[in-house]
Amino acid sequence: MSFVLGKRKAILFVLLVLSLLVVFVLRLGESVFYFYGGGAIFNNSISMKVHEVTVGEASFCVPEAYFVYANSLDPDSSIGIILSVNLEDLEPWSLYDERVGFSKSRNSLSRDEVNQIEAKKLGLKIAYSKEGSRSIDNRWKILLGVTGVQEENSGKYIRLMPLKASMFKYYLVPQGAVDYSYIIGCNSGARCSLENYYGNGVRYEISFDETKLDAVGDIEMRSRRLIDKFICE
Repeated sequence: MSFVLGKRKAILFVLLVLSLLVVFVLRLGESVFYFYGGGAIFNNSISMKVHEVTVGEASFCVPEAYFVYANSLDPDSSIGIILSVNLEDLEPWSLYDERVGFSKSRNSLSRDEVNQIEAKKLGLKIAYSKEGSRSIDNRWKILLGVTGVQEENSGKYIRLMPLKASMFKYYLVPQGAVDYSYIIGCNSGARCSLENYYGNGVRYEISFDETKLDAVGDIEMRSRRLIDKFICE
């Protein structure tokens, strides 16, 4: 009996480690590396040359300056489309960075000044979802099933507090939600990540500063419009 329990604990531990690794790789933070074709290749271009990349059943035509990783520019890329956007006007973050000289002056700025600028950054990932919204729901059921959660009412959301180590400090799902096809994960004092299904075999993840959480509805609406704009005609 003790052998069976020990084996079960070992399996749960492995699942937890794998789940944390999966979420880590999928996050849109600037420190995340996507291992594809030998490693991540960061894109520092400010070119507005348009590149066509197919994800799921849709093709997206996106200016080069939006891409975080040059790997995404490959038509055969399997990592989806990872973009970095200025939240204020939805221009490529690289153009904003170039205009204000953020990267060049970062080391001379205070922590508060850096945080104020980085709070303007929006991460947007457009990726394949094999089974539509069900893929998202199933994946989060597994991840949260491993950690376990405690539910709390939080306005229009149900706040899910992980009982074990998790990539996010807390999660939010809409009141009355019947699954995890729409979920927001947040780290206190840092960034949040919203995941939802777009359609045509495509899902999206939006990464934003936690201070913008109250405006998440507007952020998602504008992000979806940007995705609409990128669909090739």
